[in-house]
Amino acid sequence: MQIKLRLFAAFKDLIGKSELDLNFKEGDTLEDLKNYLTTHYPQINHLLRISKFAVNMEYQDCNPVLNNNDEVTIIMPVSGGLK
Repeated sequence: MQIKLRLFAAFKDLIGKSELDLNFKEGDTLEDLKNYLTTHYPQINHLLRISKFAVNMEYQDCNPVLNNNDEVTIIMPVSGGLK
């Protein structure tokens, strides 16, 4: 099955692309995607540990099964704001 991974900010800079088209097996989960990324892109491991994920524009706090043509986005933590 095909998964589209959207990359922003430091992820985009470190990997050198704004998106990746990845192939996974039916039944693979968000955790399988994270494991793939830590193996194939070790330069982002420190950021993955502190980031959140969205699948099809919905934040995920659990480990959902991914489906064909899902769009996954890695969301880095943000800080700051107006005082």
